[in-house]
Amino acid sequence: MARKSRHSDVKISVLAMGKHPAWPDFVEDSPVQAAAVTAARDVLWTRGLQRAAQLGAFEQVAEAGRVAFAHDCLVATGAGVCVARVWNSGDGKGKTGWPMIAMAHAEPVDASWLCEVAPARLYAVQEMVTQTRSRQLVGLSLGEAARQIEDTLALVVGSPRASVSDGALLAQADASKVAAAMELLSEKLVPDEKGDVGACVRLPRLVNDARALENARLWLAALREQVDPAVPIVLMERDKDSFVDVIVGYGRSERWAAVRDATVKDSLAGREAPTSATMARVKQLQTTLGKRTRGAQPAAREPHRLSRRSVALLAIGGAMVVVTAIGIVLTRGSGFGEEASPSGVFAKARDGARAGGAGVNVRDERAVSGDVITAAALRDAMSAVEREASEQGVSLPDGLAARAAAVIDAGAQPQDEAREVARFVAATQSELAGNVLAVIREREPDVADLDEAQRAVADAWRTRLTKINPRDGLVRVRERLDREQDGYEIAMGVLAKTKPSTREAGASESALLARAIENARRERATGLAVLVRDGAERASIEAAAGELENVVKALTGDGGELGPVDSVPALQASARAGLARGDSWEQLAPTHAALVAAAERLNVRAAAGEEIRRLEAVREVTQVPTEKLLEAMRAASADTTGKRVAEIMQAWRRMTGEGVPAETLADAYASMVKPAIAQVPAAGARAALEQEASRRARDAWIAAAGDAKDVASDDASVMEREKLAKQLDAQPPQRAGDNVPVWQRAQARLEAARLRRAISEGASDDALMEQAKKFVERVDAAGDALETWADAKQLRALAALSRDAIAQQAGTREWIGTAGPAKAGWKVAAGITAESVRFVSPAGESVEFVRHVKGDGAEREAAVYIARSEVSVGEVMAVLRNQAAAAAILPLLWQFDPAADPRVGPRAWSWANAKRAEIVVPRAWHAPLASGEVPAIAPGLVGDGPGPKSPMNYVSAKAAEAIAEAMHCRLLTEAEWRDAAAASAGVLSNLPDETWRVQDAFAQRVGMRAANPRGDTNWSNSQAAEASDGVLWFWAVDRGLEAAKFANVRGNVAEWVRGGDGSGGPVIIGGSAMTMSGDGAVAATSGDALRGFADVGLRVAFDVAKDVATNDAIATLRERGGAR
Repeated sequence: MARKSRHSDVKISVLAMGKHPAWPDFVEDSPVQAAAVTAARDVLWTRGLQRAAQLGAFEQVAEAGRVAFAHDCLVATGAGVCVARVWNSGDGKGKTGWPMIAMAHAEPVDASWLCEVAPARLYAVQEMVTQTRSRQLVGLSLGEAARQIEDTLALVVGSPRASVSDGALLAQADASKVAAAMELLSEKLVPDEKGDVGACVRLPRLVNDARALENARLWLAALREQVDPAVPIVLMERDKDSFVDVIVGYGRSERWAAVRDATVKDSLAGREAPTSATMARVKQLQTTLGKRTRGAQPAAREPHRLSRRSVALLAIGGAMVVVTAIGIVLTRGSGFGEEASPSGVFAKARDGARAGGAGVNVRDERAVSGDVITAAALRDAMSAVEREASEQGVSLPDGLAARAAAVIDAGAQPQDEAREVARFVAATQSELAGNVLAVIREREPDVADLDEAQRAVADAWRTRLTKINPRDGLVRVRERLDREQDGYEIAMGVLAKTKPSTREAGASESALLARAIENARRERATGLAVLVRDGAERASIEAAAGELENVVKALTGDGGELGPVDSVPALQASARAGLARGDSWEQLAPTHAALVAAAERLNVRAAAGEEIRRLEAVREVTQVPTEKLLEAMRAASADTTGKRVAEIMQAWRRMTGEGVPAETLADAYASMVKPAIAQVPAAGARAALEQEASRRARDAWIAAAGDAKDVASDDASVMEREKLAKQLDAQPPQRAGDNVPVWQRAQARLEAARLRRAISEGASDDALMEQAKKFVERVDAAGDALETWADAKQLRALAALSRDAIAQQAGTREWIGTAGPAKAGWKVAAGITAESVRFVSPAGESVEFVRHVKGDGAEREAAVYIARSEVSVGEVMAVLRNQAAAAAILPLLWQFDPAADPRVGPRAWSWANAKRAEIVVPRAWHAPLASGEVPAIAPGLVGDGPGPKSPMNYVSAKAAEAIAEAMHCRLLTEAEWRDAAAASAGVLSNLPDETWRVQDAFAQRVGMRAANPRGDTNWSNSQAAEASDGVLWFWAVDRGLEAAKFANVRGNVAEWVRGGDGSGGPVIIGGSAMTMSGDGAVAATSGDALRGFADVGLRVAFDVAKDVATNDAIATLRERGGAR
């Protein structure tokens, strides 16, 4: 990970290599780094530790003397110097004992500075990544280390508290040891038989109680005088060891193995004293390098290794993002840097779950109860994964859904399989969360070229990002990011705008003014940072940003001098308060005059410019022509913050008193005045403005409605007043002096206009009567006040018509609306009249009845309402939903086993099952024959099977009466049936016709000799008519209603009726689709009464206690009430 410092041109690189459990093999290569990093990685890892491990060199070291990797490293190549930390780790496949390396580099910075800053940061990386199996957290740890190194370098480079330089260190060293080492390397750096130049030596520490890498730096300074700069040198030291391992050149595997061998002796032990020439050379070197110090003498040395807890605290203090991420991302099995794609995105999760090495803690995924994985929790986890994957637009791993479904269906058994699936699901969840975390990281701010104030807000935004939980899901996280980043950008924008270097032209940037501005920016930036960190609303951040702008403006004047801040801010505060209250210009004018005078006198007009401008905007509203007031109000309403409410109220005061048209007032009040008042933050000021605006609205309404001398206006004008009253929220006046009579008369006139409009638009009876009631109420409320108007007589006459219609309509409702099917819970449909009524069952089935008068002349004392259609199967099924009705009807139907239906003819219903507790619509008209064959229908005939609209058949007389009774109806009498037949004479009915002969020819041709419903051995019917309707069996009961008062009286199915005038027993009357029409009634035999026939159904009727002829009063209201 490379990053350019925000403090200078320093480029920081921190990367990892080696083995880590988040990767199945080696840690993936980082992007291209600086040349020094690339060279150091090649020396230390690719051709060094990795090669030695692959060749098994470390296993050749005796286990008793083998030490773990825990080294700080200094890697010097011709391209530069890098610092590294090496520790023991392993991969995602269970391999252990391999090294993992975190490496850092900074350029162009002296390596000695990096050696002081980087070790503690890299140790913190080790502490963090050894506790996680997440690629994201590895990457976050590296990025945070880079940021901390960058920050620390910015503080210490060139400061007087820095420690000694390499030269100063070498000057303190034991010259004899340095000389001996130089002679040793001279002996070893001789090309071997392969031409390889290299060596591995173990050198003693030259400085005790030194900081990390100080001894390595000392030896590097000495060896660079002996070794060609192009030859790489690696120096490795452990915390408690008394030596430093030095590998010069591209060491062989056995050379690298020596760094883990505790039995290797000090290479200088037992050597003879160095020659005087070498000693002289070292002395000269110490003298020369000792003069090349970086600055001050070293401060007191700190311990060379931070404790584990100190490093953790250091990391937490600077890297809240890492700590927070640990709490929200599963630390096992997630990927880092992988791109979400439909295929392969979850490969790592799948491999880890199958191998059992991903280490997913399924308990964290709520997929277990105790030690047992439950199907319910696993189902919940799988649903969450599928939902998130869908939102991210990625595909789940192959087979995961099917495998999880199988385990869930099996009740999470066997447990081994359930655990493996749970680990798989958890790993997938981690991958999805990792994708979301990557989206969060994309919002990390670019901190290059930021000053201190901006940096504070940027750091707050970075902290805010750590509080966003990736497990909230991609969609919700993006919505939150978009919302909160808006506030962050506002804060950063005002800080950029108020930088002294970007102040407006003409403002002198004296040192004093610049310092004052920067102090103000830093102070206000702290508040902005808190708002950004806490995710405050946009309005709060805008308010804080506005305060910063105002403070900076108050500090600068046209001459560039600091402006006095005594009287001007007080007048500014007064102006803001008055504007927020919506004060009139008469109230604001004194404040405006005082503020302008003070600002000009103190030369701080720019600082007070915002308040002056807003005050003058209110003044401008008082000066615009009346016809321009609406335009001025609209311009002020464009600002939805409530800051321009004074302008809007000033315009409203003028509009309500200067004869602006009523429709304009209504529109302005609803769309601009009310919303502007709602934006006023102070409750008291808001209530006062609401009261004033409402009072002016009512006065405007009354003025438009007219007074006692007003001549009656047309309905169009009245309706305009209706719109005005509604939009102005006009409330009745409460005091006697508030034109109460005018208000009452105007309300009555408005309701009359509404009633006439309802009549002209053909409103339903219900809607018409509702409006008539409102009108009558207004007329009664007006009382004698109505008489002073020119149209009082007309209004009184309309009220009389309305009262009659209301009374008559109530009587109609009382009888029809509560009779017949209404008693069975069926609802009355809209459009009821005395002539017809439609009822709708709870299941949605509907039946329409029409009035049939009993008797004539003086004998018209009652009426019967007869159903226009036969009872359908769907209506019977709706009736049977009532338990009491089902208990009475079901035993009366033909009892048979539905698996062996004995009925020969077409059936419109069948039993749902052998329990015979429910009927259903069968799939075909006929039950299969004994041979299993279902009688076919000839081509060209209507072949649709039965449905809910098919007529009920195979119903006995008792069952028919029970069905009618359950509907709170009865069967028709024979006389009523004949009246209905006469009312529908000449209408096409479904009777036997040429269709029968077509079917008979087809049956003979295919060899089908099934018994027909009439019991004959063939399909022919000698009574069939010559015409053909193309329908062999029954059609829907409502077919033909558009052409007749009653449908299918003489056809479709015959009907059960009560003989004579109803006093006789049940008889069958009428024809059917299988029997030619006949008006003769046929009595039922005892056997027939128990089973019913294929072509016999029923029709129902109900009685009312009195005859409701027509709604005469309603008709009269419609006829006469619509005219003025």
